[in-house]
Amino acid sequence: MAVRAELLKNIRQVEPYVPGEQPQNKVIKLNTNENPYPPAPGVERVLREMDTDRFRLYPDPAAEELTGCLAEYYGVDQDQVFVGVGSDDVLSMCFLTFFNSGKPVLFPDITYSFYKVWAELYKIPYETPALDEQFHIVKEDYYRENGTYPSVAELKNKLSCFRDFIAYRIVVCMPRCHLKPGEEQEQASIRYLYEIANVLPGFLEERGFTAESAQGVKLSTSDQLNDDVKPYYRDYICGTSEYGYQSLHITFYDNSSRSYMEVQLRTQKMDDIAEIGPANHLGYEKRQQDERARRDVIPEGECVYFDEAYERGMKLLSLELADLDVNMFSAVNNSLINDGCGLFRGRLILPYEHLSRFQNDVID
Repeated sequence: MAVRAELLKNIRQVEPYVPGEQPQNKVIKLNTNENPYPPAPGVERVLREMDTDRFRLYPDPAAEELTGCLAEYYGVDQDQVFVGVGSDDVLSMCFLTFFNSGKPVLFPDITYSFYKVWAELYKIPYETPALDEQFHIVKEDYYRENGTYPSVAELKNKLSCFRDFIAYRIVVCMPRCHLKPGEEQEQASIRYLYEIANVLPGFLEERGFTAESAQGVKLSTSDQLNDDVKPYYRDYICGTSEYGYQSLHITFYDNSSRSYMEVQLRTQKMDDIAEIGPANHLGYEKRQQDERARRDVIPEGECVYFDEAYERGMKLLSLELADLDVNMFSAVNNSLINDGCGLFRGRLILPYEHLSRFQNDVID
């Protein structure tokens, strides 16, 4: 008995795979992937004409003919294709290759029973969270140390520091047919811009938004902006900037979604300068050449979203904006220009949505 006990120490106890019920009567067993249809005529012909003498030989262990065809079909290198002797062989290699962290593998209590077999055979720790009453996976059971998802509250808390993560733009352009005698279009547009700015905080407050203090940044000196709303605005219209950028910014807190958003107010002329003129964000990015080094921080292929943004940025850098027709009322393709500012600051300005019913200087 002592010898037997000593021998058993060196024998791994594994619960064997038990196949599903295998009825012996003439039925199609779907649980073993039996096919209700016979082989195609072409397959039957190949089988009849096959040289059975080849069965004496061991098949190509690398299955190069098969992997070559698969690689060509999927557009990958041949060494990127792995084939196994059935799915269980592939599963075995996956368990051996990927599950070496010491942390448990999670799979449902009711699933393919070979998962448990491989885990026990290779001494991989595992847990089997139970399905619910409808036999659905309870996703929260899988939010463990080895793969957690932050809650919505946590995400919002992390994003709350970005006050301009969501930005809306109001572009004012007073049609010439509505100008007062002797009034210039830009002056009229600025006048209406400030009129909108005066009522915007109250208008949005009634709809669940709270204006945030600008903390004295770019405090407006314009007599067209009411004193009671001045503390909320960052006024880039008053005064001058090196590249002529002008805009009126205000930040609101959305009490419903518990997030911040920025609203920018500009005239058409200001917007053209900001988007395609000397103050455009593309030029702003060109002046930050050191930031381009961030391409090296995230290697190509590691993040498809960054790769797409970087490719878009390189296209933007090669554009000659002066040769493009991107006037807000006549642009054919704004998609590449207007959100170019978002490439290196994590911010996206949506393409223009014209709120004015006047698309030109005449009444239709």
